[in-house]
Amino acid sequence: MNTGPIGKMTMKIFALRASRLAPLAFILLMTMTACGKKGPVQPLLGSLPAAPQKLLIHQQGESFLISWNMPANNQDGSDAEDIGGFRIYRSEYAVTEGCPTCREPKQLVAKIDLKYPVAQQVKQRFYWRDLQVTEGSGYRYRIVSATVGGQEGTASMAHRDWMAPPQPPEQFQVHAGKGQALLNWLPPAQLPDKAVLVGYNLYRRPIDRQFSIVPLNSKPLKTPKVTDRSLEKGRPYEYQVSTLVLVDKALLESAPTDVVQVTLQTSE
Repeated sequence: MNTGPIGKMTMKIFALRASRLAPLAFILLMTMTACGKKGPVQPLLGSLPAAPQKLLIHQQGESFLISWNMPANNQDGSDAEDIGGFRIYRSEYAVTEGCPTCREPKQLVAKIDLKYPVAQQVKQRFYWRDLQVTEGSGYRYRIVSATVGGQEGTASMAHRDWMAPPQPPEQFQVHAGKGQALLNWLPPAQLPDKAVLVGYNLYRRPIDRQFSIVPLNSKPLKTPKVTDRSLEKGRPYEYQVSTLVLVDKALLESAPTDVVQVTLQTSE
């Protein structure tokens, strides 16, 4: 072996090249051994959220109000602690000749992030309004819970036909009384064909807040007269009232009346 100056220089160059090629060889080796893995590790099916609970579709005026409860558990029975939001899918069909359950809803119409919700939440119940519904059509919805990482759980589905809504009540009035507000109105002059009057829903808000999606009354009001004694004196409030009817076992709610404002005096 040549151990002269040239030989020593050749050995140094070879050692330097080998040191530079070693990391590349290691990367290639790891790539070859990991060629069977594709993408990030997916969670086990059982650890994904169960389906949303108590899915309901309520027609309010000309829009649909979709509501559901957040699932408490994952599919394997463990606590659902990784839910980041919900996704709502929709399909449309013709009421007269369509098949509501023939197609699975695939059109994504809403993504609800729990940190920045586009839906109202009342306790564990969520509400989302679909304004893109039209006469002559029915709609089927598929709602799924999604983890913080975007993985979808099992779905809940429901469908409903759009129907002509009733008219709101007439001559809605609110008067400030002694420590209370007195509200009265008249039933709508005409109801849709085959409609049976069920009652009314009453909504209230302080003027610096939005109306709750949930009415003040837990059950439909049977008479067009209400006394509200739960107001703070000196604070302005606004009210709306709507009509509830039953048509072929389907509950329909009218659009609300115009807003009426009242303020109880601070002194009597």
